This record gives sequence, C-alpha cells and structure tokens, in this order.
Amino acid sequence: MTDINEEIKDLLTQYAILIEQFKEIYPRYKSSPEDSETQIQYENIQSQIQHIFSQMESINMELAKNNENNELNMNELNNKIKDSRKYYSINKPILQQKVDSNKSAVPREKEIDTALNKKYIEFAYILVLLGITIYSLRKLLY
Repeated sequence: MTDINEEIKDLLTQYAILIEQFKEIYPRYKSSPEDSETQIQYENIQSQIQHIFSQMESINMELAKNNENNELNMNELNNKIKDSRKYYSINKPILQQKVDSNKSAVPREKEIDTALNKKYIEFAYILVLLGITIYSLRKLLY
C-alpha cells in the first residue's frame, strides 16, 4: 500500500507540474494554433496528462482487484468463524460434561479444603477412640 501511496504522490506531483505548463501553453496555443512549436508542446502536455490518467486508472484497477481479493479472504474467514461457532455450539455440552466430571484442583480448592478438614477430624476422632481403647485394655489387663 505504501508503494501505491508513493506512486500516487509522484503522479500528483507530475500532474501539478503539467498543469502549470499547460496554463502557460494554452493561451499561446489558442491565440496561434498554427505555430508548430506551441502545437507540439500542447500535444505533448496533453499526452502526458492522458498518460497520468491512464496510470491512475491502472492503480484504481489494482486497488479494486486487491479489494476483491481481500473481500474473498474475509468471506473465507467469516465462513471459518461460522463453522467454528457451529462446532463449538455442538460440542459445548460434551466439553462442559467432561470439564464438570474432571475438574481441576484450582477451581475446586474450597471443596478439596473442606474434604481434607473432614478427613483430619475423622482421623482425630479415630485417634481419640484408639487412645481410649488402649487405655481401657491396659486397665483390664493389668
């Protein structure tokens, strides 16, 4: 795109120079159209201006082609996005079921902490019962 911008700037500069020359030649050409030197300069400037317009037209066609290619690429990307959304909507329940059945430790930290505390309490209860049982057995046997 930068190349095209530079090319357009160059063409505009050339066009401005040619218009200035045209402003000088045109009154002389109108006043004496039979002067061969003036006529050659006039036709030369006119030819160069037409050449600039044809170059601008080719740039315009190139930009139109690029826009068409970009539009085709955008349509292709939009179709891929639609396909991805459709795939996601179809597979979301399956994925959610897998995630729910296989939760990682980070989101379940509270759940794991609570379960661990219950296990510690059960372990402490077992130790207390074991201690009472050993104490009772010792008293009975001695």
